Amino acid sequence: MPLSFTHEGGLALTPSERGEFLALVLNWLPGSTFYEGKGERERRYLALLSSLLLHDPGFVADLAAYSRQVLGLRTVGAYLVGALFLAGSEVSRRAGYPSEARALALRAARAVWRRGDEHLQTLGHLAYLGLPFPKLLRQAVRAHLEALPPHRLLKHRKANPTSLSRAFSQRDALRLLHPRPRDRTQEAVFRFLLGKATPEDRSLVEVLRGERPTWEGLLSARGNTQEAWREALPHLGALALVRNLRNLMAVGFTLQDLLPHAERAQVRDLYPHQLLQAYEETPQALPLLDRLFYRMVEARPPMDRTLVLLDLSGSMAGRPIRQAAPLAVALALRGGAIVPFNHEVHPSLRLGESPLETLRGLVHRADGGTYLGRAVDHAARMAAEEGFRRLVVLTDEQAHDDALLALRRFLEGDPHRQAHVVNLVGYRPTVASPHPRLYRHAGFSPRLLDSIPLVEGGGEAVRGYLERWEGEVGLGYGEREEVDGDDKAEV
Repeated sequence: MPLSFTHEGGLALTPSERGEFLALVLNWLPGSTFYEGKGERERRYLALLSSLLLHDPGFVADLAAYSRQVLGLRTVGAYLVGALFLAGSEVSRRAGYPSEARALALRAARAVWRRGDEHLQTLGHLAYLGLPFPKLLRQAVRAHLEALPPHRLLKHRKANPTSLSRAFSQRDALRLLHPRPRDRTQEAVFRFLLGKATPEDRSLVEVLRGERPTWEGLLSARGNTQEAWREALPHLGALALVRNLRNLMAVGFTLQDLLPHAERAQVRDLYPHQLLQAYEETPQALPLLDRLFYRMVEARPPMDRTLVLLDLSGSMAGRPIRQAAPLAVALALRGGAIVPFNHEVHPSLRLGESPLETLRGLVHRADGGTYLGRAVDHAARMAAEEGFRRLVVLTDEQAHDDALLALRRFLEGDPHRQAHVVNLVGYRPTVASPHPRLYRHAGFSPRLLDSIPLVEGGGEAVRGYLERWEGEVGLGYGEREEVDGDDKAEV
């Protein structure tokens, strides 16, 4: 990779087109970022995407599957699927785009359209860009609508707008594509979504809802009362529980009422930043949320002898620090330590009894410059004195000083050391140079708690991770009925 400079003048590298696109799309932030305006960022996205679709559409298809199935991010995969269908259209083929884009688009759609609304995000993305819906895309979405179980159509009735897509509903898709119902139940659901249901159709829809009750459906039918919520509680997963704490407490539930549910809830798909958001919205639920935080961390692999460098510079303000700080605290609770830094290196952070109270203090501290090289050299001294073997850097990589060589010095200090640089914004310059023990994670993912130790284990460890998390479609593993993905962000 050729030498370059960060936005602050520090020594950096220019990544490959693949590497730049990977970091950009997996870190998509709405609006302007600290160093890049909204329009500039969108133009960079479209230029890179167009080039890769022309020269390397297989990478785009693989990235769509990876973002959805491994990272659990729904929208970015849906965007890329739409672009692949566009590249595979007859007009694009005549313009020189490779014919393989058609097959790749269909493969990527199978990998990404898993939940019930991702096809709506694909349509909404092309609508946002003012681009036509290619014939092959129309056919694929029509077939997908015909194959979707009716309860999924009822559960996921609309995809909300994002910074790169318009709102699109199942009704919009049905009106546009006219799918053929495969049986009487699906016909009733189609007509119900179109607003043309007969009394018999409505009866069938109610029977269907009763067979697969959801907490949303129960509340819709019975109203926002304590009795309705009491009936809905067994159907709430951990994330639904934390997102509805305010509603539950507003109708009279106490923390003592809810703690047993928090102890039973499956926390495997709960992540630190979601608990921070719930705490800010419902601070009186702190004991319950702290308990869920500890349970969530205990369900992850141990991270002994891990030193976390947390970038608190001004360019990390907003969503980057709100993603980074919860991850840092979770890593520290698994056997690590946190060293915050900006223009100076701060003392190691002592975690109190409440991880969420610690987080509340961290997320408002983003200020100052980014002297990452200085922080990495400090980490090397700590590693030598205290035996840390793994360094995790949570940053936007835009250092004022020489972090590039500092990272190599850290690794050369001990052959057993490993370093991970987690890029949280997706700017072009990178300080992570090629090295067998240096890993650049191009984008925030809540699943980093699982994947950081796995990538160090090589291909077999990663393969096991994929088998556990995802199904066959797109990556070659066994089918799962439904993969929700993370609703944390637009990408």
